[in-house]
Amino acid sequence: MLYKTESELLSKAKEAEGKTFDQIDIYNRLSNRKSKGSLGQVIEESFFGYKINSDARPDFEELRVELKVTPFKKNKNGSLSAKERLVLNIINYMEEVETTFHTSSFWEKNQKLLLTQLSHQKNKCKSLVVLRLWSIKYVA
Repeated sequence: MLYKTESELLSKAKEAEGKTFDQIDIYNRLSNRKSKGSLGQVIEESFFGYKINSDARPDFEELRVELKVTPFKKNKNGSLSAKERLVLNIINYMEEVETTFHTSSFWEKNQKLLLTQLSHQKNKCKSLVVLRLWSIKYVA
């Protein structure tokens, strides 16, 4: 599905807020426990309706917005922290050294991020929280 504006995309994303992955997963991706990145794939394919890919381009190319799904956990002391690192880009360091920041694959893919977080709770369905659309500004 194509989204014509960032607000249209964000409005769609907000529909996922509070839902569990079991409620969203229409292609049964969660049944494959060995699959890495399956939660992100559920959001991409089942919720936003686009084919899973590993393109260097942003997920919502027409809006230049990259979707990221990342888990957080509640620590014993009650604070929140990231459950795992968030990978923003994989680069070919032999080629990337020849680029400037503005022509880099990182900048091309991550100028705007739609960051969604999921609450990681052992033995429970994971629920989703849509944070916001982040625009990265480059200041020289």
